[in-house]
Amino acid sequence: MALYPVNNERKHMFNELARFCSGPRSHFCTYLFVILGFTAILSAAFGYDCESLRSYINEHQTVIEQNEVDARDKYYFYDAEPTIRTNCSPTRETFMSCLSYMVREENRFIEQHRSRIISIEVAASVGATVNQYDLIWLESMHKKYKTKTNKELLLRLAPIPVEMALAQSILESGWGTSYAARVGNGLFGQIQSVGTHDVSVPWKPGHDMPQPFKSHRDSVTAYFMNLNTHPAYHGFRIAREQTDDPLVLIQHMTRYSIRKHAYIKEISGIIKSIKDMEYEIRK
Repeated sequence: MALYPVNNERKHMFNELARFCSGPRSHFCTYLFVILGFTAILSAAFGYDCESLRSYINEHQTVIEQNEVDARDKYYFYDAEPTIRTNCSPTRETFMSCLSYMVREENRFIEQHRSRIISIEVAASVGATVNQYDLIWLESMHKKYKTKTNKELLLRLAPIPVEMALAQSILESGWGTSYAARVGNGLFGQIQSVGTHDVSVPWKPGHDMPQPFKSHRDSVTAYFMNLNTHPAYHGFRIAREQTDDPLVLIQHMTRYSIRKHAYIKEISGIIKSIKDMEYEIRK
């Protein structure tokens, strides 16, 4: 006696499939036959409803996609370190090309972090079990960015327009030729908030002295952290939620320089020039 009813139509389908898979046609057909047979058994024995499965997948498609993105992000993030470029040659063409690469790379890492945070939120919202390592990582990100909620963390953890970063670096470092840039790798005019530093440079550490870095790449990372965490740039971060236009966002950066609006006007002019030569930058 059969364990489940098999109608004539299903029996005919299996017979045809078995005939097709007979002979030297790889193991694929065999595996396919077994899978289809197993599916048929489940369908007949338990009344398995494919429409319910399809509905469930559609309802949870966002979670599935985010989990896939999260997995890819983890792989690419760890695989991408160490970075390819650490310093830029102080000639205009190479400086622009190299620095824009570093800024885009930093933005890519930030987007990966954002994707991971969102995937954790989505998983938690549907009652899924969140990986322990994801929770530890999320806690470390809150500590790093001095935040308490994921919403606040996502506000701080966001990309910075390439043209804006380039313009500020060009003005602050003189195309990478300033003393602080050549000797201390500082590209964005950042100064020390306390009188210590870990990099060996000719000047003594002290308040309001140029902040030295081990490489230009470290300077880029510090610039991102500065704009994404310092209270002076809260308005910039709020505006960034609405637009990524560097000409709009730079208007919220008056506290970056003691020159205030004169500084913003000069940076805006450089941004416009960079936009005009965007093709060359992206080469």
